Amino acid sequence: MKKIGFCKICNKKLSKSKYLYCKSCRTKLQWKLGIRKRKEHNFSHCIDCNKELKSYRKIKPRCKKCWYKFNTGKNNKLFNSEKYCKDCGIKIYKYANGKRCVKCNNKYHSGHINGRWIDGRSFEPYSSEWTNELRKSIRKRDNYTCQLCGLKQNKYFKIYHRALDVHHIDRNKKNNTEKNLITVCRKCHSKL
Repeated sequence: MKKIGFCKICNKKLSKSKYLYCKSCRTKLQWKLGIRKRKEHNFSHCIDCNKELKSYRKIKPRCKKCWYKFNTGKNNKLFNSEKYCKDCGIKIYKYANGKRCVKCNNKYHSGHINGRWIDGRSFEPYSSEWTNELRKSIRKRDNYTCQLCGLKQNKYFKIYHRALDVHHIDRNKKNNTEKNLITVCRKCHSKL
């Protein structure tokens, strides 16, 4: 049987029987006995005005006043920087993360350039058999749940305000047999 110990100072139950004191009492004793000591910081000085800093900064130590002088206005690295679109050369917003303007970025991520492009299948029309009744019957067959993650249609409808998707397993829009169709939520549908 495990031996349970109690703190000698505050009589709290100890997590391990090998200790005589609880964690809080141990740290208080260490401070009193001088085992724990506060770290002494070597405060640096501002490299511009030589004012002593309250907190230690390793990289280019500056006081607030000098830091604002150095990083605002014409001294700012982004003040005179101009960015241009990689494709069309139009000047773009200087704080933009990308290398292209919005128009070129949309072109770059659409069509055959996109990594999810599969020989233009998304532009093929559905067959005349693809009806609302067929989709409803597939959802009913699958008990109104996503077959991949198990999300129910009533929860899905509260979030997205739409019914669950019906997916072609072989990605052929003209193959509308019940074996080829499956009910999925939008999140799982985007992964397929």
